[in-house]
Amino acid sequence: MAGHSDNVSHHQLAGWMRGAASAVVVVVPLMVIPGLATPFSTPKTIVLAAWVALGLAALVWARVNPLARLDPVLFALLAGWLGVVGLSALTGAAASPAALLAAVLPAAAFIVLLGLRPEPDGLMRAAAAAGLAVALIAVLQWAGADPFRLFGWTGPAGGSDRLRVFATLGNPNFVAAFLTAALPAVWAAARTLAPPWRLALVLPGAALVTGGILATGSRAPVAAVLAWAGWALLRGAARRPRLALGLALGLAAAGALVVALSTARPLDETVRGRVHIWRTALSHATEAPWLGFGPGGFELFFPRWETDRLAAAETDRRFAGLAAHAHNDYVEALVDHGVIGLVLFVAFPAVMLWRFAAARKTEPAAAAEGAAAGAVGVLAVAFADFPFHRPTETFFYWLYLSMVCDAILSFPTAPSKPQAVSRQAVPEANTGGPV
Repeated sequence: MAGHSDNVSHHQLAGWMRGAASAVVVVVPLMVIPGLATPFSTPKTIVLAAWVALGLAALVWARVNPLARLDPVLFALLAGWLGVVGLSALTGAAASPAALLAAVLPAAAFIVLLGLRPEPDGLMRAAAAAGLAVALIAVLQWAGADPFRLFGWTGPAGGSDRLRVFATLGNPNFVAAFLTAALPAVWAAARTLAPPWRLALVLPGAALVTGGILATGSRAPVAAVLAWAGWALLRGAARRPRLALGLALGLAAAGALVVALSTARPLDETVRGRVHIWRTALSHATEAPWLGFGPGGFELFFPRWETDRLAAAETDRRFAGLAAHAHNDYVEALVDHGVIGLVLFVAFPAVMLWRFAAARKTEPAAAAEGAAAGAVGVLAVAFADFPFHRPTETFFYWLYLSMVCDAILSFPTAPSKPQAVSRQAVPEANTGGPV
């Protein structure tokens, strides 16, 4: 009887953590605590860390090995990337605990999600709800009706008028990146509803999120829009080529609209400023080519590198400024984790998404399709921003990858491997009761 009771309690804890996953997806983007030194990122990290710690404890207690669900290739890529991040922290000239945590914690969330296997439709609805809430706040702030004023908090003072659209993320560019990641979730969540409700969510929901993106004036979402156009062609070329082409052209037109309506500084100045940062950083990447300077290396060394560059190139002086990030996560990954870290970081999602796209004979669920598009969007935005250094966007990225991984494991073409856990093995809870 005691063994049976322990087994039930194991399942109860796992079920509770599985049920809490959707709540965490909603809470992390919305969590803000005014008065902290970093009121946006710190609360989000704390919530995510608490859930990950409890989730890992639940899996250990239930004797579940989530990594056993990965085939050898994906396991080697994930383990290799985590290992390189750890080695770069140990051997690099810089090692920021905060930067290390920012890289590893969302990946740990991916592992927890693999083991708990929450319902994909529920996760997508939660992601859509978070996106709609953030978009509503952003639109209200753009319209001059900031809801935070009710609590006496007006947010950042001075600077560009764009800065008033900070929502629950602290900066208009961060808001735009998150809403870009959340937009596919709105579409996927609508697809999970019955037809009468589907249209009622997808049109106004997509309009609200798009309005939130436009309110920020950010152009980084254009990278995601173009990536989605390519993804649509890849996914639909063999099945519905005309529909895929039409969707791709529509997305490209949407990208042009974002550029046209942007209130950010002139595009050529933005590009030249980014190129200045990238050239400065890449000129020093060869000093630590394989494992990089360690997590946080870019933030530590870039001021000195830029000072040296400006001493030799007076024409770049107007682009000088405090840059904690490269505004290109791939350049920053090369600096922080070296060539090996960058290759593994890119290879893991590339293999997963390629397998998803190559499964022509299988029709994935809407949640999986939305998750794949969401992951593609974050990867694209990372070419012009640094979403992988912020807790919300990174968490959503790994959340989406966990759903894509769960989908490809169910494809007939996926490599066969005994699964360590099924959804039946982790029952619902009611079976037993920075910035």
